[in-house]
Amino acid sequence: MFVAKDFIGKEIFYSESDTIKQKYVATVDSVGQSLQEVVKRLHERNPDLNFQLVIEGNAAIPWQRLQNHSYNADNITMYELSYHRALALYRRWLSKGVDLRRYNTEVIIAGSGYNGINRDNRVEENNKRFVIQIIPKISRPKLN
Repeated sequence: MFVAKDFIGKEIFYSESDTIKQKYVATVDSVGQSLQEVVKRLHERNPDLNFQLVIEGNAAIPWQRLQNHSYNADNITMYELSYHRALALYRRWLSKGVDLRRYNTEVIIAGSGYNGINRDNRVEENNKRFVIQIIPKISRPKLN
């Protein structure tokens, strides 16, 4: 897993939007460059391996709805918003020349809305986040 510490505790998008706040654009660019370096090193050390890189957006439940249990855990709008935010990160990185695919890496864009494993159940605001995972990809078996 790649930990983008520069994103921790920051709302990098405008509320209910997939537009990156201007004050965090440089941070997003820096994280993309760091991620590319990680993928590049993995490829250099393991040139015969393929990888999947998953950018998964998550969403936090609004405080009032969390308190009175009036939210729908499967709210399709939050799935879509978290997906579009993950896609916005990836598109920004591509626009800056960060092409993670050139290092035997398949990129998966995902959004899990109010769901997802490893949510912070103590501080809901911490669930406004991204999980970036780099996973070895099993290739098609070679047939003799």
